[in-house]
Amino acid sequence: MCAPPVGTRVNNEAALGVEAFDVAALPAGSKQRQHLAITQLPDGAPVSFPALVARGAEPGRTLLATGAVHGDEFEGGIAIQDLFEELDPQSMRGTFVGIPVVNAPAFVAGERSGRHDRHDLARVFPGSAEGTISERIAHALTEHVIPHADLYADLHSAGNVHRITPFAGYQLSASLGEMQRRAAIAFGLDLVWGTSYLPGRSLSAARAKGVPAIYVELEGEGRARPGSRAIALQGLRNLLAMLGIHHGSYPEQARHVVEDDREHSGHLQLGTVAAESGLFLPSVELWDRVEVGQPIGEIRNVDGRVVTAVRASQAGRVLLLRDDKAEPRSASCTSGFGALLLSSSRERKMSSVHLRATRRWPSLAAYSIDARMALYRGVRFPTAATNTGGWEAHENAAVGAGAHLPLDAVGGEDLVRVVGAPAGQLVR
Repeated sequence: MCAPPVGTRVNNEAALGVEAFDVAALPAGSKQRQHLAITQLPDGAPVSFPALVARGAEPGRTLLATGAVHGDEFEGGIAIQDLFEELDPQSMRGTFVGIPVVNAPAFVAGERSGRHDRHDLARVFPGSAEGTISERIAHALTEHVIPHADLYADLHSAGNVHRITPFAGYQLSASLGEMQRRAAIAFGLDLVWGTSYLPGRSLSAARAKGVPAIYVELEGEGRARPGSRAIALQGLRNLLAMLGIHHGSYPEQARHVVEDDREHSGHLQLGTVAAESGLFLPSVELWDRVEVGQPIGEIRNVDGRVVTAVRASQAGRVLLLRDDKAEPRSASCTSGFGALLLSSSRERKMSSVHLRATRRWPSLAAYSIDARMALYRGVRFPTAATNTGGWEAHENAAVGAGAHLPLDAVGGEDLVRVVGAPAGQLVR
């Protein structure tokens, strides 16, 4: 792979080399669409991302928002497009920069990761100018776009096969933490979640540049429901108001603000071993309250006999559910794959996400994920040559007992997750 040639065009428009992107050079009081060229595919097709820039008539701060870091997450990018359309730069004091689709190769495939290197883009930041396609995309965003921002919002969702309770999150930081907490609250969701530093994320790249950053998780299922798009759009308006870029009010309190400073507390992916193979049927829904010992699902043989019951070991709320659009209430699983995670802070190794339990709201101590396992079309296995999230695709892959998928698999590696935490402190 190499840099795109001079004269590269995207959507019949001339593309700008990403290294030449300069917000300050754009005219005040203007709106522009630019295509920022990064590299090219083996067949010569350019790899780029669009930059939607609304620069206010008056100087001020800059909000950067990105969508589709994962190619099966659509709501955030659409909200960025919609916000750009409605903005009037003559009434703005500052600048909005929106990248609705960061990961074009994955977006074209409609998958979490691009097919050319199978890297999870959200695990390879800050990337490399000489690396794979995903690493070059990460490098371009890190070095040539993020430094322009006074605040960065990375919009995600639960992707093709999950549903999630929407929340805004951030990495805890002594220097950036207060600004990030304010921004996460201002976005306007009920749940705000601060967790420890994780390498490889867009937020960790922003942190290294001294830029406050938050991420947002929207409902998902590979869809772009009007309600989810409206939530994302209003959240971006709120951030503009918080920064003084545009007039408007914004929330200064959230219903639940949780901070967990334990190592690796921000992981949403963590697998454990399934006791038996079979058909998993969850018995819980998003945001259901679960108590210790409560049945939350079962695994059946194909003849209908129950192989094992799945019970919650900790009290909490269901945050994320596997929800295949074809079979939203059931999932196959294979022994040796993720079936049930009942983890305490002492048992964690590569660390699950933990919500701090509190006396005021003790059920905010857990979340559960229901996910289909092997014999699942498109299960991906790690390549031996990389530790940065590379994958090889195997259609209808079936594996035997004792096999493991890594923490950051593209999806489908876990059946149920219930994660608890020791008593902590509610920030607000």
